[in-house]
Amino acid sequence: MPDRKLVLPPLVRTARDAEAFARHAHLGQFDKVGDTYICHLERVAHRVRVFAAGISDLDEAVQVACPI
Repeated sequence: MPDRKLVLPPLVRTARDAEAFARHAHLGQFDKVGDTYICHLERVAHRVRVFAAGISDLDEAVQVACPI
């Protein structure tokens, strides 16, 4: 297979991109207690930021754990 150059550079995603996507994807959704679903995602992302502080790629950890 010939070596082909990319027409566009690979995209670099951020936690902010993941948050925007999650807010759009979960718009109008609610959890079992009636809170907006995005509140759950915010809590998970906060916990990752607290417990994973100091790792080399915290932004990526937040994206993987929860897109916010």
